[in-house]
Amino acid sequence: MDHETKHMLYEPGERIDEYWNIQFQYLVDDGMITTEEEKAYFQSSEYRDVLKGHMSRTPDKLHMIYFVREGIRIGARMLSCAH
Repeated sequence: MDHETKHMLYEPGERIDEYWNIQFQYLVDDGMITTEEEKAYFQSSEYRDVLKGHMSRTPDKLHMIYFVREGIRIGARMLSCAH
């Protein structure tokens, strides 16, 4: 059976809290962060404020993109398009 994968691109900062939760869970599940210190950093305002700054800069804003198959979100990514 052929399953089409679609993507949903959100404006910078839109649905940000949802994205933080998804991103953090990916980092933990994929073993990218393992220590309590790393977990604390990636959930900190210090880290998130840097990314929020990239989401509001011009040009080259940072965007959040979700990959969706059959109505189910199967992945997420950050994307910046250089001008």
